Amino acid sequence: NSNIISFEDIVKHKTEDILRSVAKPCVIQDMEFSVTASAGIAIFPQDGDDPHALLRNADTAMYRSKRKGRNTYEVFTPEMGDVVMKRVEIDNKLRFALENGDFYLKYQGLMDARTQSIVGAEALIRWDDKELGEISPDEFVPLAEESGLIVDIGNWVLDTALASVKKWREHADHKDFYVAINLSSRQFRGKDIVKDISDALKRHGLPGSCLELEITERILMRDVPHVINLLDQFKEMNITLSIDDFGTGYSSLSYLKRFPFDVLKIDKTFIADISEDPDDAALCEAIISMAHSLGLSIIGEGVENKEQFDFLDQRGVETIQGYYVSEPMVHDEFLKFIAISEWLETTV
Repeated sequence: NSNIISFEDIVKHKTEDILRSVAKPCVIQDMEFSVTASAGIAIFPQDGDDPHALLRNADTAMYRSKRKGRNTYEVFTPEMGDVVMKRVEIDNKLRFALENGDFYLKYQGLMDARTQSIVGAEALIRWDDKELGEISPDEFVPLAEESGLIVDIGNWVLDTALASVKKWREHADHKDFYVAINLSSRQFRGKDIVKDISDALKRHGLPGSCLELEITERILMRDVPHVINLLDQFKEMNITLSIDDFGTGYSSLSYLKRFPFDVLKIDKTFIADISEDPDDAALCEAIISMAHSLGLSIIGEGVENKEQFDFLDQRGVETIQGYYVSEPMVHDEFLKFIAISEWLETTV
């Protein structure tokens, strides 16, 4: 009978009620706060015939719901168990990947839209495991965050990227060439981040202006006074500050007013369909107009074709990133790429 409600449906409805209740705003000292929850569901007996198995599988489903964007729930499936086993294997190998030299960087060019010259690059971490092969950053970076390994990995990325940009400045005759790196929330919570960056710049004999730090909206939600203090210290070092993936998180205008950012990076999800989707085009135009009115320059990422480039260029976007500019490539390949780009600029 299609009208019979299954036990699983009842559990789902109850879970939705719980999530709605948790999400209701509450007022503390005249300030309104709201929180969200993620839930995982495992049902006896198909998902486990003892309490330990049920809790383990419910926990697995809960982590799946967190990865899907939070404030939702997932019901356990056997396939999730396979994902957990792979997660454990990756986690175990991650602890030795740095000392084994399994990480490497790829660089994707940043192009000045006006001159169409390469002015910098974003450093992108990659992991090539001898047994598992290439492992996506989407898989290992969250694990590194949870374990705290991201701090050592982040320092390695910083040191390696600065070594690269120093060579590019020497060989490509780019005095103002810079490299952009992402900072994790775990690095921001640490007490040594400013010293680590300052020491790395001194070690390579480079000015702060050669470095752009990309910071996600999620980092800004934690301990605002601490974040502002760190950002102010970075600004004193003449480091460029970029808010990354703008529009994919909470996207509060207060971030742009309260924090000393120089650059706003439009997420590629908004750019992918700007030449076909009027809504995405309107969103991009609104973000560009807002950012410029606040004195911010803009990077458009994920640009793959001339139509997207022309759209952004005509609206004053200063910097372009994506396959329209270059694919991500290792240091030596990128050095050749910018040398060829310079040659083309002088011959065209």
